Amino acid sequence: MLYEEIMPIFHTVAVDVFANHALQKLLEHGPHYYQREFTNRLIGHVLALSLHMYGCWVIQKAFEVGELDQKVQMAKYSEVCS
Repeated sequence: MLYEEIMPIFHTVAVDVFANHALQKLLEHGPHYYQREFTNRLIGHVLALSLHMYGCWVIQKAFEVGELDQKVQMAKYSEVCS
């Protein structure tokens, strides 16, 4: 139920001073399905979150726990926007 509640406000949670820590833990220890879902939601927002004081930690965690195809997509998007 927690994951379903976070999905609509995912990007707000990613940049919150305290909630980003919870999101990192969910990325690291959550079920595989939700790890992929969360990481997929980051793909279009890599640059903006990378430049944010708290969002950058979420992006870093996504690169640590994401699967190779997701990491490639996140890196490609960052390359295009820079």
